[in-house]
Amino acid sequence: MRSLVAAGFGVSPVAARAAEHHVRPGVVFVPFRDAPAMEYGILEPAAKRAPCARLFVEFISELVGVTEAES
Repeated sequence: MRSLVAAGFGVSPVAARAAEHHVRPGVVFVPFRDAPAMEYGILEPAAKRAPCARLFVEFISELVGVTEAES
């Protein structure tokens, strides 16, 4: 996507951290001033959760203070 933006083919919404971690010549980051905060989540297979994925989701949920029922 950044290549297309740098080539002049449009713009792309990104998280603010992209300005620090995905620097590219020809592309500038312009922050939204009054935009709502971005929410993040985890995608996983609906049929069967791998044990390591379950542990990861539990860890992250505890870290941010959200129960899986809320997610």
